[in-house]
Amino acid sequence: MAETIDTTAVAVIGNGLQVRDSSSALPQVKDVMARMAWMTEMRPVMREYIEKHMDPARHMYSFENNRYTPLSRATLGEMLAEGKKPALNQDGVHNLLSLFDCYADVAEVREERDSDQFYHCRVTVRFISFSSGKCIGVGTGACTTRESKYAYRWVYGNDVPKGTDRTLLKTRTFTGRNGNEYSRYRLDNDDIADQEPNVLQMAIKRAKSSGVKALPLVSEMFSTLGDPDEEKVEGDERRQHLLAQLGTWLRGMKTNVRSKAILAVFGEPFRASELGTLDEERLHVALQLVEIAAKQKVTWDSPTLVADLKAARAASAQAASAELFGDTSTGSTPITINRQTGEVFDDQMPFDMEASAALDRELAEKEE
Repeated sequence: MAETIDTTAVAVIGNGLQVRDSSSALPQVKDVMARMAWMTEMRPVMREYIEKHMDPARHMYSFENNRYTPLSRATLGEMLAEGKKPALNQDGVHNLLSLFDCYADVAEVREERDSDQFYHCRVTVRFISFSSGKCIGVGTGACTTRESKYAYRWVYGNDVPKGTDRTLLKTRTFTGRNGNEYSRYRLDNDDIADQEPNVLQMAIKRAKSSGVKALPLVSEMFSTLGDPDEEKVEGDERRQHLLAQLGTWLRGMKTNVRSKAILAVFGEPFRASELGTLDEERLHVALQLVEIAAKQKVTWDSPTLVADLKAARAASAQAASAELFGDTSTGSTPITINRQTGEVFDDQMPFDMEASAALDRELAEKEE
């Protein structure tokens, strides 16, 4: 009696010879059909979960025009309707892990330091099913202190150490809200070892992100952009420094004086607690004005505070111009001010406060 060959377990090799292959890597058709049915049913379920059970402001964001932007339910709905994909942050990653009924196992970390003592790490994270205990996904992520956000820091001109040849430094030019262009200079990070915990945590984040986006249907719903926290590393310390200095300036004032000072420096009223919502450039310009006011001995409870600040800026700009062009004479024309209109005159020419922003920055660099 001839043996019946199970064609589902037969492989063809060489010159057509048929051999039994009991360990075929190809999935069974019935398994593929079952998986297709699961995905067909799961796709609308996942979309409903994203729209109704995830918080756009906490779990995701959009990335357009090179800017990370938080989302609301309205903007998320618009994105999905247009076929655009939001991006997951770490809270969103953990939220989706709960949907798939799994957890991130303890990370496997490989670390090394090169000859220049830069730190490198590679992380593997496995996702384990709560119900079965089996691995249902794997993600890998790497990070190193050689990355520019850890190896270097970008500073304004007045933060460049004295004696440093700025022509040898790499620069970035950007435009502030007032339309003026400013430059930042790249310096080596002297505290590179302090960045190692940040590097390790970033590698773990990247591993989780890559793993969750490999789970079924996730890549259909979300883009592959990284966590926006990566972009915050470079600026967080500098921003906190600005906020701390401005906070110190405001804490020593009475409430009514504080409100008046905020209005004069920032040009609009707001609570001191809202200071942290302002962008870094605006904080930096405000701190420069506060420092100029201190050097010019401006009194914050002055009844003519706005005019006093204009006069202080004008005097500082005049001093910076004299130093810049080598004019050290003491017989310069005194600055006069119209206390009613706040208009400042230097050599009988009106001083434009808005146009002086760039010169004020040079002043801060010269007078540090």
